[in-house]
Amino acid sequence: MEVALEAGADDVELVDGYTRSRATPSCSRPVRKSLEEQRIPTETAETSYIPSNYVDLDVDSGRKMRKLRDLLDENDDVQNVYANDNIPEEALAS
Repeated sequence: MEVALEAGADDVELVDGYTRSRATPSCSRPVRKSLEEQRIPTETAETSYIPSNYVDLDVDSGRKMRKLRDLLDENDDVQNVYANDNIPEEALAS
């Protein structure tokens, strides 16, 4: 998808029959505008936080993190919870 790359997208890939482009927040509008100008249909266009690194947790820390997330999710004042951790399957099963 040369149009997206020329407009400033960092990456373009084919996923499940769809083309997905990734761009920094400052380049997302120019990429969208360029796609519109070329009459390339867009199913969704959203800004997402994608962490650049992840933290591997052990089973005990994973359980604690899962409990903390559950508590935050249940709080009415919390709208979104983001994390960049890898919780082991053993911690998710219990």
